[in-house]
Amino acid sequence: MKIGMIIQNFYPYIGGSEKQCLRLSEYLTETLGLEVDIITRKIEKSQPRYQKINTNLNVIRLDLAGYPTSTNVFMLILFWYLIRNIKKYDIMHIHLISSHTISALLTAKLFRKKTIVKLAASGEFGDIATSSCSLIGKLKLLLTRWLADRFVAPSAGVKQEMLDSSFNENKIKVIPNMIREDKNYNKTYHYKEIINIVFIARLTEQKSPETLIHSLNKIKSHKFICKIVGGGVLKSILQEMVKNYGLIDKIYFTGEVNDVIPYLKEADIFISTSLSEGLPNSILEAGMVGLPVIATDISGNNEIIINNYNGFLFEPKNVNQLCEKISFFINNKDKIKEFGTRLQKLIMEKYTFESNIEKIKNLYEIVVPYK
Repeated sequence: MKIGMIIQNFYPYIGGSEKQCLRLSEYLTETLGLEVDIITRKIEKSQPRYQKINTNLNVIRLDLAGYPTSTNVFMLILFWYLIRNIKKYDIMHIHLISSHTISALLTAKLFRKKTIVKLAASGEFGDIATSSCSLIGKLKLLLTRWLADRFVAPSAGVKQEMLDSSFNENKIKVIPNMIREDKNYNKTYHYKEIINIVFIARLTEQKSPETLIHSLNKIKSHKFICKIVGGGVLKSILQEMVKNYGLIDKIYFTGEVNDVIPYLKEADIFISTSLSEGLPNSILEAGMVGLPVIATDISGNNEIIINNYNGFLFEPKNVNQLCEKISFFINNKDKIKEFGTRLQKLIMEKYTFESNIEKIKNLYEIVVPYK
């Protein structure tokens, strides 16, 4: 079986959907022996058009005469690429609902190929909410509901939002975002006087990183350091906030990194202030390392974090609640390992590829070629 894995952005752009696309593709090729082409757009001119990741996994970056493409141009180039190449694929697996989704779905319908569409998130920044803001977006939703054969929701919250938007329940499969076990996540716990906090996310409105900085300013008399890992449009604004609050000796910006695991291993607490999620990779990674997590009480987060058991939940943008939860671990350092190991156990039981192998197999087995 050969799968066309379609995603608008890919490395060097690193987001949750891109991570899951790569992890799933690697698992399908290395463990299940399937063939996968990741079909995406060229973001930087220096990127190769073709890249082989392993024996059965290739990345194909579509471009315009060798130059990077915009999202709208990618939609057109993708349509032309699939017209010429779709016959070699058995299934088209499409990530996110966007313009490229319609190109892939229309081409697949024309050539009688089966399709899977995976949504990324719920809430105000999710696929459905952002598509519902315009007439064109609503048309994309309508066509996606009609044309796709199966949908993947990464959480129960995303599924419920799909049902509220008239998606066919029989087409929806809840398969969580997953993490692989074959990586060194081992962490050594040290009860230090200074607590090490880590925040890993794109610095955008959706992730609300200013909530963390406001909270840390209110408890700056405590002994802690915080590393903010990631880049984005808000970085310079956040750096100015840190400077104005007099926190430059407590809060550090690392920029974008290729591997977040070393930052998680040296940390004591992981914090997520996001306003909208599907099932966040960052929490899966933090939990796999064995960190307790403080996260917003939103769909996705609240399916992983059990309040006052393996972490804490707080209302989005509620600075005082976040201060309270951070202070708990600062004042009760013995709880860090206790909460962290509980979360690690949950991640290993429910959110690894190995623990979801039957769901993955079933997804592709039921999406069979037309007769």
